[in-house]
Amino acid sequence: RVAQGFASFVRRYWSWDNGSVVGYDRRFGSDRFAQAVAEVLAGNSILANLVDRPCPTPVAAFSIATVGAAGAVMITASHNPPSDNGFKVRTSSGAAVAPDNLAKIEAEVARVAGDDVRSLDLQTATEAGLIKIFNPDAPYLDHVANLLDLPALRDRPVRVVVEAPDGWKISSGLDSSPGEPYTLVAPTYDVLIDAPLEIGTHEIHTFEVDGLPFELAIWGRGNYVAETLVADLQKLCSEQIRMWGDAPFSRYVFLLHVTSGAGGGTEHLNSTIMQTSRDSFAPRKKYRRFLGLVAHEFFHTWNVKALRPAGLMPYDYTKENYTPLLWVAEGTTSYYGPLTLVRAGLRKPREYLRELSKSIQSFRERPGRHVQSLDMSSFDAWTKFNKSNAHSPNTTVSFYRKGALVSLLLDLEIRQRTADAASLDDVLRTLYQRFALQGRGYSRADLLATINAVSGSDFSEFFRRFVGGTDELPLEAALDHAGLRIHSKPAKHDRDDEDEDEDEDEDDDNGEDDDERLSDEKGEVPVKAYVGIALRDSDGLARVSRVMTDGPAYRGGVQADDLIVALDARRLRADDLERRLESYEPGDTIELTLLRRDILKRIRLILVARDDVSLKIETVTDPTAAQIAMYESWLGQPWPKKSRKPTTQPTSDHTP
Repeated sequence: RVAQGFASFVRRYWSWDNGSVVGYDRRFGSDRFAQAVAEVLAGNSILANLVDRPCPTPVAAFSIATVGAAGAVMITASHNPPSDNGFKVRTSSGAAVAPDNLAKIEAEVARVAGDDVRSLDLQTATEAGLIKIFNPDAPYLDHVANLLDLPALRDRPVRVVVEAPDGWKISSGLDSSPGEPYTLVAPTYDVLIDAPLEIGTHEIHTFEVDGLPFELAIWGRGNYVAETLVADLQKLCSEQIRMWGDAPFSRYVFLLHVTSGAGGGTEHLNSTIMQTSRDSFAPRKKYRRFLGLVAHEFFHTWNVKALRPAGLMPYDYTKENYTPLLWVAEGTTSYYGPLTLVRAGLRKPREYLRELSKSIQSFRERPGRHVQSLDMSSFDAWTKFNKSNAHSPNTTVSFYRKGALVSLLLDLEIRQRTADAASLDDVLRTLYQRFALQGRGYSRADLLATINAVSGSDFSEFFRRFVGGTDELPLEAALDHAGLRIHSKPAKHDRDDEDEDEDEDEDDDNGEDDDERLSDEKGEVPVKAYVGIALRDSDGLARVSRVMTDGPAYRGGVQADDLIVALDARRLRADDLERRLESYEPGDTIELTLLRRDILKRIRLILVARDDVSLKIETVTDPTAAQIAMYESWLGQPWPKKSRKPTTQPTSDHTP
């Protein structure tokens, strides 16, 4: 009735040919109320510009100008009790409607009988162009940003006053003003926007690490044990502070959201905000994934927040910031996150090596490793990594994954060249002292010069091949320095390998079974038939999501978005491809029946061979003393007790 009364007022007194904005807040039911208003306006032939998300009244009012509307309706009750809701009207200028017009609207509402309401359902009105759904946020935020003289404000102190209900708490990396717990202070704008705030009824756990105060703020319910979390965070933080030799903060805050369907994290100056699912804390394999997230974000406190590539310092908030060093910022962090968990005793070496082997295998199965270098993957992050498409696996690499593997290669190579007297740890500490603590960003040349100085060796060729080039990474040779070998075992298709050895004793021969080993001397490597496509379900049909350049489908002309109807005249479903291919041998010919833009096609392909193996990293059977020493200094854990005693023969020089 309210919406119909307002529509009648508009048609009688105003000429809203350009329609109305319809906004709503986060109160329960506001979204449905707003949709009903939009449907009634549409039923009265008045265009409704309906926001696609909750927004404050100023945003709805500003949207009048951005969409060219004649006014706005806002479903909100402002500061009234949560059980209330209301109907606000804004004029073309964004101002509140005048009292005389408000009286006229109320009179029109009073005249509306039940059967007088004219409404058009959302779908019909949208198709008719009478309801347009839009995002109100971006134009408003751009406008507000343009009103600020950021250069003048950037280095000035800022005070944030929080008005919160009684009993609510604040968790943030920002400090409180003395004697004012609800007033936060930031010395500069950069510090302000790098400090998220958690304001609510969350639980707070405080602890110390090396005399520094830490806070763990948890919002949401899950299967965590707070005491265990705190104890493990203390171990992890202590190890990373030890590795860097210093902490770039006087206080640190972990903000943790435990909820459904959430994951990931973002690093900040002296805090991190992380999201994880409710069951992330048990069993062990889930918990170690969560600890991996924590280790990654906390390591960023040094690597990215304190120690920054020159292209990211100072950060320009008005445009993309380009650097060829994201592989260090993210990839090196991805390398050290799991490694520091091992050193802290929170992850077993066997678990770490198992995950490392999976990362190596995944990287080696990506054709794009032959096309894009680490330099370019880093530099192109804004245009390629963050905008992946069906062709990305063929043309790109992840600066996270390859960056982590090149960091591993670099770490072990520095250790080998210096007889384990120096490592990538020393390189990072040196960069931190020379650049982060001096307030400077480092360049690619600075990184190479620091590596050369720490190692007493020239790594220019290493950078040419593995950072600026696309040479294969000699990981077998690198891992051999630490007494490890990469070997192949038959792939298992009936269960996730990650569950393997979950509860076995660490000293039990690394969990390796003799009958799973392949004979490298005889070359007995199983193969499978490979076509080189990935499928996803599309309304019951198998839609091609990727075509890999190393497979026959690419050479045969199969394209992304093709709908495969049948394989050899039998219907193919998206999740059936691998099972169906088990019936074929490399060299067999298959026929794919597919639809491409509604045209039926048949394509014949000759299947090729692909190794049907999983990679596994294990300790060598006859390690030298040097290999054992490097293994222990690298992982910070003892050599497995049941492995064989060291031999006296030196390892061969596998310098890449």
